[in-house]
Amino acid sequence: ARGLLGNLERWMRAAQLETAEVAGDLEPWLRSAGRRTADVDFALECLGWSYLLPTLAKVLPAALWCDVLDCLIGLSAEKPDTQTTHEPLVGQLLTGELPWTLADQFPELPRCRALSRTAGRRLSAGVRELLADNGLPHCRHVDQVRPLLACWTRCLKLVRADGATCFDADARQRYGRFVRQVLQLSRQNGGPVFSANGAGRYDAELTKYFYSVYTLGNWGV
Repeated sequence: ARGLLGNLERWMRAAQLETAEVAGDLEPWLRSAGRRTADVDFALECLGWSYLLPTLAKVLPAALWCDVLDCLIGLSAEKPDTQTTHEPLVGQLLTGELPWTLADQFPELPRCRALSRTAGRRLSAGVRELLADNGLPHCRHVDQVRPLLACWTRCLKLVRADGATCFDADARQRYGRFVRQVLQLSRQNGGPVFSANGAGRYDAELTKYFYSVYTLGNWGV
């Protein structure tokens, strides 16, 4: 799975895609998708393919491209049992960010456009259920703070044509407080507290970004 995730990241940065290389990973992935366990790696793979869909339309046969879209729409409609219990990140990625992203990328397709309302409800519900009113995450989810922050931030950057965002008013306020809590739970080098690992390659940049946005008051907290 890590090999595929690495390829997806590389393809998203590439100026041009090789059809044979992409299809070599995509076709077996499609055949196995319905049998895969809904874990974080699988959810990230789904997101990776969704981000690539506009580019893939230029290099894949139409039938294969439609199969990918149908698969992702179907996966985004399912609600994993782990939505907000043991693996809340999986639920937010698969049934929140994935449909919200598809709706943003293909608003001209009724099936995709219809995904946005359900996705927004699920994302808002996730924020309310996973965060206290002051923005603190529940202790059992402290190891997923940064992945959840990344998921919700990506979604918040995508605004519907009618100006609606992925969060209702309460969820947006909690998200703003959550940003402050994440900053307070960060070391000076950008790494997370309560972790034996050092800062990751994106941690320092992430912390700087959120500190600058938070101090500007863009989230009204």
